[in-house]
Amino acid sequence: MNKECYSLQPPKIEVFPIHGGTDIILRKNIKKTTKEPMEEGGDSTIVYECDEVQIRHKGTVTKTEVNNNFEYWWTIGEGGTEEDAADKEAEAAGEPTIIERLEAVESAIIELAEVIVNG
Repeated sequence: MNKECYSLQPPKIEVFPIHGGTDIILRKNIKKTTKEPMEEGGDSTIVYECDEVQIRHKGTVTKTEVNNNFEYWWTIGEGGTEEDAADKEAEAAGEPTIIERLEAVESAIIELAEVIVNG
């Protein structure tokens, strides 16, 4: 994640189709602020500061799809894996993570094996 500064308010999401994929730019915490002049007697400047990530996705994705799964794509943009992103989405929705689901399946298999062996 990078801190960026723009002279005009940037959009939250930008999606650009490229050969063989999609470039995605995501921004959070977009805030209008005033920068003091760099030189004495200069004018202060209005700018927009934000947190930003960029992703080169090897596939096609639309702006709507990115918007509907913003946190998933943000996690990918921060260097997370698809599994990390899916886990964050699950936690936000109050659902079990991939590891929690795997542990539940393993426990069920062990219990089933005990029932089969012990009758």
